[in-house]
Parts: sequence; C-alpha cells; structure tokens
Amino acid sequence: MLAASADPSFQLGKLGLFITGEGDWVRKDVTRFEPGFSSDAGGVIVGADYRVLPWLTAGLALSYLGHRIRVQVAGGRRSSRPGLTEPQGRE
Repeated sequence: MLAASADPSFQLGKLGLFITGEGDWVRKDVTRFEPGFSSDAGGVIVGADYRVLPWLTAGLALSYLGHRIRVQVAGGRRSSRPGLTEPQGRE
C-alpha cells in the first residue's frame, strides 16, 4: 500500500506514523426478481515507517476490517459475518 501526502500522518524526526479509517455501506432493496441485501464494512489501518538512510525507508502497517451482510428473502431476513458457514439467525 502506498500512502498519499494527504493521508493523516505524524512525523517525529526519522519516524513517521499514520492512521487511516475505511468504510463501505451498500443497500439494495428487494425486487420482484431478486432478494435485497445490505452490507456494512469498517476498519482501520495503522502504521509506522523509519528512514534508515536518505534513500531507504522501512515500515510496517497493520489493518483490521469488520464486515456484516444481511440478506432479505421471502419470510424474513438472514444475517451473517464472513468466515461463518451458517447464518446467525433470523431478524
């Protein structure tokens, strides 16, 4: 991942720190031919880099993303989180 100059960051000598949030929200209504669904995702990326030499910078970044999917079908809704094989229940 490359960081742009507009990304929030903090420079302390040769050490640079940054944090970035991310999110995605999608909604689709039920139609006569297709079920509806909603999908919510949100996460954060944090990282640091260190200028070892004028031409060499080393860094590390960690990322977390949480995601939830809800599908609206005839007779109710089903919710699940990625990684689980069965829906968590009807709402």
